[in-house]
Parts: sequence; C-alpha cells; structure tokens
Amino acid sequence: MTGYYFLSLTLLATCCSFVLCDFYKNVPLTKSRPFSDEQIKNQLDHVHLTYKNIPVITPETFHRLSPVKKLEVEFCNVKSIDEDSFRALENLQKLSLKHNLLTEIPNGTFSATNIEELDLSDNQIEKIESGAFGYMPNLRSIKLKNNKIQMYHNSWFELAPNLCFLNLENNLMTALPTRILGSRQAWTCNVDVIFSHNSLEEIDEEAFLNYKLNKLYLDHNKIRVLPKNVFSNAVQISHLKLNNNRLDCTLPEMSTVEKYDVNDNSCLFDLQGEKLETSTPEASTTERVLRYYHQYQHQRDFLPPPFHPSMGRNRYNSFLRIG
Repeated sequence: MTGYYFLSLTLLATCCSFVLCDFYKNVPLTKSRPFSDEQIKNQLDHVHLTYKNIPVITPETFHRLSPVKKLEVEFCNVKSIDEDSFRALENLQKLSLKHNLLTEIPNGTFSATNIEELDLSDNQIEKIESGAFGYMPNLRSIKLKNNKIQMYHNSWFELAPNLCFLNLENNLMTALPTRILGSRQAWTCNVDVIFSHNSLEEIDEEAFLNYKLNKLYLDHNKIRVLPKNVFSNAVQISHLKLNNNRLDCTLPEMSTVEKYDVNDNSCLFDLQGEKLETSTPEASTTERVLRYYHQYQHQRDFLPPPFHPSMGRNRYNSFLRIG
C-alpha cells in the first residue's frame, strides 16, 4: 500500500510539471494546500493555476513553492498583492498574473526578486507606484498591455538594467517623461518598447536619450507635434512606428532611425481625401512625401519630411530642387 501511495504522488508531481495544476476549483488556495507533501513540492517546476478564487496574494500564499521556476495564476480573481509576496520564491523566473482584477501595483510588490519575465496583461491596473518593481536585476521582459494605466513613471525600471522588452499597448497614457528606462549606462540588448494604442499627446524630448532601441512603437495615439530631437537623442532606433496619429507635416530629426512608418496621419492626405502611402523601410518614405509636397506645395502649407540617411544627401537635395 505504501508503494502504491508513493507511486501516485510521483505521478501527480510529474503531471504538474507539464500540465495544468487546477486543484479544488473556486476554493481559496490557502485552504486547499495541494503541495503540502515534501516529495511533490520538490519536483515542481511549472505551476499553472486557473479559475481559483485568490482575491489577495500574500507572502504565505505560495511560500511552499520555493522550487518553482514558472508560476501562472490566471483567471483567479486576484485583486491585490501584498508587499514581498514573491520574494521567498528564489527560483521563480517566469510569473504570469494576467486575466485578473488587479487595479494597483504598490511599492515593493516585485522588488528584490529573480523574475526574468513578468506578465500583468489584461487586468484593470490604473496605477503603478514608482517603486513597484524596484530592484529586479534579472528582469528581461514585462507585459502590461490591456490595462487602464494613465501615468508612466521613469523610475519604474531604473533598477532593471537588463530589461529588453516593454509592452504597454492599449492603455490610457497621455504623456511620456524624460528617460523612460532610467539612466542606464550599460546596454545588454537593444530594447523593444511598445506604446501602441494609448492616448499619447506629449513626449519629452529626452524620453529616449542615449537609448539603443530595436522597436519603438508609438502608433495609434494622438500625437500632433514631436520635439525636434526626440528621436535623434537616441543612439539607435531600428524600427519606428508613428502611423495612425495626428502628426502635422513636419517630422523631427530622424538621423538615428533606420526604418520608420508614418502612414495614416492627418497631413498625409491629398486634396481629394485619398491616402498617401508612406509605409516604407527605407528612403521611399521620404521620396513619396517629397513628390506629394511638390505636387501641392502651392495649394496649401505643406513642409517636406526631414532628411533620412538611407536616401543620400544629394538625392534628397535634388528632390527639394524639383519644380
């Protein structure tokens, strides 16, 4: 009988490493204790909890799961997280709390953890305090999309020097402050930064100062005017998306941008209301807008786009002299 019991525990632990662990649905986790057996606990690597009722996460909620590397708590009605709730999980690398009811991330929630990938998408987060993430030396990726975040703090990731992916798509932010990733000096990667589908109207001229960015997505916002050096202050921007904004026809300096998209902005329509295509990986963006500029420059105030190095200075100047 003892051998049969041990075999059952071993099989259960093995299954929990690969499939959904969904014990005692809709019963508070603190009452169910599905991981109390030491032989099971020590074999857990990945725990996925769904459709439980865990309104508050405290330091005691998961303290038995110290060996776990990946923890997913989704569709569990989580409304709040106490400070240091995950600090005891020293091996935790990936944490997903998406599809819950979080409205605020207070100071110290994730500070001093070893988390590498954090997903807080699809909640109702309105406020993240300035020290919510604190010291997270291993953080590489954070997803905060599909929330209700209104204000961005440049202190959030000041102590996350290895962050390479930041997604804040589909929130309610209206402005970006100076140095959005803090004053990091060393770069382990070129960062992907996604602010698509917000309500951005203002971006500080030093928002990306000295940064190396792979993707910078600012599309589907409400941007009308950009500071002259907002992009040239960056060391490098490989792919910039500005489509579906309200930009006028004077773009900022783009010398550090390798590829950009300015489709569907208010100035990029001809007098008959037909869209001008400006989605281009290289110089054709500049060329097409310049052709359009020469066609209508006498009929309305239309300024040409800035020089882009992929076009070549002589070629750019020749277009300015056409007409």
